[in-house]
Amino acid sequence: MFLYGGTKKVNLLEIIVNDFEKIYRKPVIYIEAEKFINELVCAVRERKKDKFNQKYRNTYLLIINNIQFIAGKSYSTQVLISILKELEHKGRQIVLSANCNPNYIKGLDGELRCYCFGGLIFKISS
Repeated sequence: MFLYGGTKKVNLLEIIVNDFEKIYRKPVIYIEAEKFINELVCAVRERKKDKFNQKYRNTYLLIINNIQFIAGKSYSTQVLISILKELEHKGRQIVLSANCNPNYIKGLDGELRCYCFGGLIFKISS
């Protein structure tokens, strides 16, 4: 699923997290793209990338807000795509969001763009 647009987007993402946790009682990660990048950088620097990968690959729902901040960052994009492929293979749920339609995100990798367009797309109006 891909959500983009208005200020109510965060509220909707939080509702998705709360409902998923309540109904399925499975691990959920909801994170801002900038924080994802910072965690990745720290994991690489501290040689804890395996722990980082394990955390993200074992979630049942991954929500990344403001995906536009990953655009143009090739290493972060490669790592994220690897995680998304693993989650998809396991039948897990993925929600990505941005401030605009993926077509307007400059520097968005082709494969990551496919994940943005790979499911339902919703424009959230303020």
